Amino acid sequence: GVYLGLYSGLNTITKTNITYNTIGIYLYNCWTNIIANNTLANMDVGIMFDGNNNSINNNILDECATGIVIYGGSNSVSNNTIRDSFGYGILLQGWNYTNGNSISNNAIIMTDGNIGYSGIFADTASNYPNTFTANTISSYLTGIEIAHGPNKFIKNTVFSNEYGLLIWDYTQYPSPVIY
Repeated sequence: GVYLGLYSGLNTITKTNITYNTIGIYLYNCWTNIIANNTLANMDVGIMFDGNNNSINNNILDECATGIVIYGGSNSVSNNTIRDSFGYGILLQGWNYTNGNSISNNAIIMTDGNIGYSGIFADTASNYPNTFTANTISSYLTGIEIAHGPNKFIKNTVFSNEYGLLIWDYTQYPSPVIY
């Protein structure tokens, strides 16, 4: 796959086909990069990034155990198609530094007749919410699963899942806002 290392910024990865790797594109402690118009297939993780102000858009991810993993803040993940990711479609982790991300207009769907674990899973604990807008999620055990931290959900379409929205462990953190 492609690896951008410590403190890499202002890079663009575009129009690349990546298949059969452990991680397709990995940005480690990077900022202000653009990952766009790529096709990634048959790997453990399609795109993983740790950093801020990155733009991940218009990518196609097929049959990756997890489509996109986000650690960091103020990133934009939009207009991606994630098909047949049997683990997570989009996974946000990082407690108090994974915040202020915009996740919008992504299609996260299982088409192979199987059921994935979670279309979107956010395990964050920050006072700066992540915003999920107009995503479509279908055929997962849980469409959207939230653990900790405030998040905003606006006009997402979640259908044909065992559970549409699962929220847990809000004893210490503010509740999400759902529109």
